Amino acid sequence: MLFNSIMFALVELPIIAYLVNPERAAGLVDNLSDWAMSHSRGIGIVVASVIGLWLVIKGTVNLVS
Repeated sequence: MLFNSIMFALVELPIIAYLVNPERAAGLVDNLSDWAMSHSRGIGIVVASVIGLWLVIKGTVNLVS
């Protein structure tokens, strides 16, 4: 449920912003896209690290119990 809420929010928030103020929303979306492209390697490293750490913790807890 949390995943679906986040997934839909990432789609619906820009749509609502475009309805309210199209020029500003286009600028914000362009800026976010540029930032994400320039930081994509770091974002991937952080996401992979968090998932890996979570899996290690989950495995350790299951091993102990």
